[in-house]
Amino acid sequence: MEKATQSVQTALRVIEQVSVDQPARLGDLARSLGLAKTTAHRLLNTLKDAGWLRQDAQGSWLLSLRCATIGQRVTERPALKALAGPALQELALATRENIRLWLAEGETLAVIDSRDGDHAVRPVEPPARIDLPLHAMAVGKAVLASWPEHDVDRWLGKPLLAITPHTITSPDLLRAELARVRSRGYAEVRSEGALDVGGVAAAFRLPGDRLGALAVTYPVHRASAASVASYGALVSRSAQSLQEAASGTASTTSPRDRPLRRTPAGAQPAE
Repeated sequence: MEKATQSVQTALRVIEQVSVDQPARLGDLARSLGLAKTTAHRLLNTLKDAGWLRQDAQGSWLLSLRCATIGQRVTERPALKALAGPALQELALATRENIRLWLAEGETLAVIDSRDGDHAVRPVEPPARIDLPLHAMAVGKAVLASWPEHDVDRWLGKPLLAITPHTITSPDLLRAELARVRSRGYAEVRSEGALDVGGVAAAFRLPGDRLGALAVTYPVHRASAASVASYGALVSRSAQSLQEAASGTASTTSPRDRPLRRTPAGAQPAE
């Protein structure tokens, strides 16, 4: 174990030294790190195979775009939380339900900010990073509907697990569901990932072709068709506004930018 730890530490030193010297030559790196050239060469090629380093036409070593991506993630989450904070608060006031801001990394979803509703009865939420399949979640369906068709085909080539008796497990039915998501601008679930938990969600694109999403969750027994449609419209509008703001194209005169209104207790929300 101690040898493995030392190898990892040395590999990290190599990455750091390349970041300082790039484009870096093998001999220079070996001298700077106090390593034999054969050891440095082996580590450099291992890191290249793993996608952390690359070589230019002259054989010099440089950091790969993967390092830039990791650096971007360090600053992206706080920036996204700051950007989306007002939208989360407005949605919470308008719906009085639980609001979640998600970030999608491939097939992995993580909650990065939230607002809790003020109803006495609220749905039991999953942890911030979960293993539920995408097709069993409103936010997951919203993300799937944003993928290119070949990525959706790949996803549908895997077995669709049934989390509850209401989970969609037919590829054809899920394709039709994703078409509805694209058409109306938001996804919906009803007891598909957990019994009596419903929700609507809308995805939005971030710079670098990454995805964020906004979601409203609520107990199914409290949700009427009218309230679900209204929540869906609200979350879709907010997601579109965030996409525009993130890309720097938001219009101050867009109807999507008008304030959301709070729903009085006991009344159905309306646009």
